[in-house]
Amino acid sequence: MNNVMLYLAFGLFVLALLAVLLWPRRARQSGGARSDELSKLAPEDLAPSHAKYFPLVRQALSGSDLAELGARIPRHMRGKLRSERRKLARSYLEGLHEDFTKLERFGRMVAAHSPKVDARQEAERVRLGIRFRLVHALLSLRLAIGQMPVPEFERLTQLVAGLATRLEASMTSVVESDASRASANLGA
Repeated sequence: MNNVMLYLAFGLFVLALLAVLLWPRRARQSGGARSDELSKLAPEDLAPSHAKYFPLVRQALSGSDLAELGARIPRHMRGKLRSERRKLARSYLEGLHEDFTKLERFGRMVAAHSPKVDARQEAERVRLGIRFRLVHALLSLRLAIGQMPVPEFERLTQLVAGLATRLEASMTSVVESDASRASANLGA
């Protein structure tokens, strides 16, 4: 019985992976986002709105001030400070999730217009999404048990910032290739 469930789960995973890999091609065929939508996007639209605050969040999560305060503040105040820090960490984590989701959506728009999207790039996009979601889930779990894993927050923030940078470069190349095709069509 366990083997059947394992095969079924693996089959569903493969089907989901195939659906994700083929999604941009379907969007391109059905019209998807228009090219002018991409050209109207400014770099500020792609900038992660939460990830830029990581230096402040890192300082708040590090807890170095709690160690310095030590026994000078009452125990209930230290507990309240830890609780507020966990709340800040959860809020920041959800903000990173919003940033990633927005970038992922823009990435699908860019992929739908890119004539050079290959299976390797699609697999990389899927791998990045899975990696983000796994690290996000692990961070949520660690926060729930009271840990403040600052290096993991930094890793997740760098992942989101790196995606934004790559997406901006991809978007620029797609818009430039669309413009060159349009000028070539005008000359014909």
